[in-house]
Order: sequence, then C-alpha cells, then structure tokens
Amino acid sequence: MLGRREFIEGAGLAAGSSLLPVLAFGAATPATNPPGQSATSPDLLYPDKATRAPPPGNGAASNHNYFIYGGGQPILGLAVTMEVTEDVVAPSGMGLQLNAYSPANANCVWQQYVTGFTPKESPVFMIGWSIENWPSKEFRAHLHETIGLADKGDLLAVLSRDVMGHNPTFGGPSDRIPAGFKIRYELTTDPNDQSGAIDGAIFTFSERGGKRVTSGPQLLRSLKFTKTKTPVGPAALAPVLALQFNMVGVSGGRFMQMQSGAGTITYEAKTMLTAEGKQPSTTAAHGVFTAETSNIAYAELGTTPSQKIVQKFRAVAGVK
Repeated sequence: MLGRREFIEGAGLAAGSSLLPVLAFGAATPATNPPGQSATSPDLLYPDKATRAPPPGNGAASNHNYFIYGGGQPILGLAVTMEVTEDVVAPSGMGLQLNAYSPANANCVWQQYVTGFTPKESPVFMIGWSIENWPSKEFRAHLHETIGLADKGDLLAVLSRDVMGHNPTFGGPSDRIPAGFKIRYELTTDPNDQSGAIDGAIFTFSERGGKRVTSGPQLLRSLKFTKTKTPVGPAALAPVLALQFNMVGVSGGRFMQMQSGAGTITYEAKTMLTAEGKQPSTTAAHGVFTAETSNIAYAELGTTPSQKIVQKFRAVAGVK
C-alpha cells in the first residue's frame, strides 16, 4: 500500500494524493511542537543582525523553512544538496521535500521532489524518491473535461520503484542517515525552452567513500497524467520561481522526531538567489505548504544575493 502525504492550503487541510518514495509505516507520534519553532542552537543564529533575513513565522523549523527566491526570474541550473555531518536518527522515518513554487499564472502551481525512508521496510538503510506536481484549478478543470483527470489529487506522480523496480539500499541501520551521506536534487530544463520550465529531475545518493546511486534524468514529458493514458505535454510544465526545503515526517501529516542529527543544505543555481521569510508575491499556490512536521530547526540566513547558499540544520532537543 502506498502512503500519502498531505498539505495545508490556506487555513484548511486539503487531502493530497501524494505518493511516497517508500511505503507507509503506520501511525507516528503526533506533532506537539508548533510549526516555525525558533532555532535554539547558537550555530543556527545569523551573526549579523543588519543583514539577517527575517525568518518565516516564529523561526525556520519543521515545515516552515526560508523561501529561496530567484528575484522573480525562473531559477535555472537548480541543485539542492543535503549533507549529513552528524548521524540523522529518525526511528519513524522521514521525508525530505523540495517544494517548488511556479509563477502565479502557471498551469502547474506546486512542484514536489521528495526523498525519504521508513525503517520498518528494510533491515538496512533504504531510501527512495518521488516526483509529484499539482495543477491550478483551471487547468485541472480543463484536463478533467478533456482527458478525464480526476477532479482532485495530483497532476502527475512517479516513484523510484516505478522506474527502478526497487529503492536503493546502503549499509548501516535502517533508522538513520549516516554522517557523510549526501542527497542531491537537480532540476533540469530544456536549453531551447526560453520559459525555463522544469522538464525533469535527477536524484543522487552517495555515502562517504562508498556507494553512489543516481536515478538518472527523469523527464516529466515521459510521464502520463495521473490515472490516464495521456502523456504530459509542455502545457503542464512550469518554471520554478521559489523553493523551500523541508525535513519532516514521511506521510499523512505525520510528525517526525529526530533523536539526533545535523548537517547542511546547499542551494545552487545559475540564477542569483535570496532568502525570503515570506512567500514571494510573484509565485503561485499562496498559503500552500506541507502538513508533515518535525523537530528540526534550520539556520537563519542573510539577505545578500548569491548563486550558492549554505544552510545548517539540527535536531531541536526536548520536543516530543
């Protein structure tokens, strides 16, 4: 049985038909920490208050990280790499979501590129990936009338198991990502497409001094719209104007308790990037964010534009 994630839309909860890269693992600990809990670790505080970017809500944590913004232009050459510096121990598993926001007028308003693991699936560490995009109301209605797309749920979705027939496995305990492990997300564009629409993704997993596994290019146009026989066409593709990286529970709005762990998230692009505490007005899917939560806090960031931004993360002690 495939697990499902959820997302928050405005003040209400909308049930998402989100696919997981791994199977669901049953009930998890409910969240008791509010989204946006302030960072408490000194190494997560930005040293210069004059150039500190205002963090989201009450702080960058859980399902509320900074928006990484391209200044209103499509973000080109985007790569996000998570590197673990201290074993990330998550007994109930975790999801690592790159949630991307399209332009306000796009047919595909919210793009999700996700990796994750559930310890009960395997005696050793096993991780998978998924791609899932969401349509505007107008585009959904059009596809519902013309090709029979469901009147709710995702626009397109694919799992690592769909493509590879299995999820990659690595040595070590199944409930943790070991120090030195890297997870890299690369979003690709067609150089002949001036709009900068994302046409695919590459997921790469590598352990320190050891195994390296890549999904290879996963082209969105090679997919079919969810539960239809119709190929995804260019009208369903969209650029990314802003993104948010969230380390949270695996599915169904679950809370993820990370017992320990720390590392870095590196955002790189050909486009100049800035950190924003609020969702930029030029993007679509306003008020939409993932419902899964965690006890992870993210470092504060500065306001200086750059093609490379490095952000620390760490487990927050005392949250249950």
